[in-house]
Amino acid sequence: MRIRIVPITKIHTEAQNLREIQEDEGIIELATSIARQGLLQPIGVRELEDGFYQLLWGLRRLLAHKRLDRETIPAHVYEPGEDPVKAVALVENLQRAPMTLREEVDA
Repeated sequence: MRIRIVPITKIHTEAQNLREIQEDEGIIELATSIARQGLLQPIGVRELEDGFYQLLWGLRRLLAHKRLDRETIPAHVYEPGEDPVKAVALVENLQRAPMTLREEVDA
């Protein structure tokens, strides 16, 4: 794993998207915090063979960066074959805030 600056347009989020609501007050508050203080914790991505990245964790931070019209984001870059995407996303979401029953069942 290494930290790199990754273009936001090259990050896929399909398999990581566990939350039903993606744009809420929390994203707005997080974007405001990032604009003032910067990003305190990089997101996690897995490098794909086609030059793109699969998001492992940090969807809300990524959405906040998009809301701020940022083109890049700092990311922990993992090699292919490391931690499963859904498992890492589930752990991150459970640690951050309670999930709805439906979100937990879907995960």
